[in-house]
Amino acid sequence: MSSSGIVAGASAEAGLHNLLSLISDPDAYKARLKELQDTTRAADEAVARVGKASEIEAIRKQLDKDRAEQDRINSQTEARIAARLEAARRQAEDIVAKAKEQSLKAGNDAKATTDRANSVHSEAQRIHSEAEERHKKLSDREQTVIDRTKKLDVREAELTAREDEVKQEKARLAKIAKQLQTDLG
Repeated sequence: MSSSGIVAGASAEAGLHNLLSLISDPDAYKARLKELQDTTRAADEAVARVGKASEIEAIRKQLDKDRAEQDRINSQTEARIAARLEAARRQAEDIVAKAKEQSLKAGNDAKATTDRANSVHSEAQRIHSEAEERHKKLSDREQTVIDRTKKLDVREAELTAREDEVKQEKARLAKIAKQLQTDLG
């Protein structure tokens, strides 16, 4: 027999011996079973992660496609923006030239407008001063009316109180007269 056959036979015999001792010891059996279950669970999780990695790779590929599409769109947009900016620059130059022409014309008209505005402003100040003076007079008159109204309110309250007193006195005198008629009667 060769030395490898002896080693293989001894190894098989040791494995059989380990199996028999494992079966005969329930605690060792349970511990070994738990160890195998934990190893199986770890292997399942590793397989699940590999599956997730393939999903991530698919997402990466889609993202690369999306980026390429976005770069293409950005390039087209930048080209359109550049063309529009150039058109706007030319239009702005035309507007500035026309504005300069109009500014020269407006400068000539500005003095006449300023003179007229100063005249209108002076007139407005005069009217404003008159309005303030009238407002003050009206405020003074309004205060006089308020003061008189307060005095009238006080006088009316006094008259109402006096009227109540007269009514009470009249009722008292009527009662006395009635009593006198009964006593004389």
